[in-house]
Amino acid sequence: MESKHLTHAIRTAAFNTVTALARDLRVNTGYAHAADEAHTLIRQALTPSSDIHATGEGQMTIHLDPMPTPRATKAIADVCEHLTATRTHYPGTGSPFATRSRTIPDLTQTIRQCQESWCQGSKGRKITV
Repeated sequence: MESKHLTHAIRTAAFNTVTALARDLRVNTGYAHAADEAHTLIRQALTPSSDIHATGEGQMTIHLDPMPTPRATKAIADVCEHLTATRTHYPGTGSPFATRSRTIPDLTQTIRQCQESWCQGSKGRKITV
């Protein structure tokens, strides 16, 4: 019976966390689809692995992986900025934590025209790789 209560308490805490973060996403970001996608986006942000770094000053920094799309990554980054600005404390420690969202690399900066002769298309056009 105690394991059932513990499981219920963990599920309730997880639901409350997702609900609070989804509310922050709707209120504190300019994410256009927040009304429809807030809970899903927060669950997606919390599902992959992330890194936690503790500093000597008693602060923790949590780095979240980027989301599948740039607009979703921007929305999560806005929530992270809001949480950091509010000096939210890690539960039970009284130590503040900062949240960061890693950005998606800009692949347009790495695409360039191929200069090799084998890159020439059938009509002499260059192929971008």
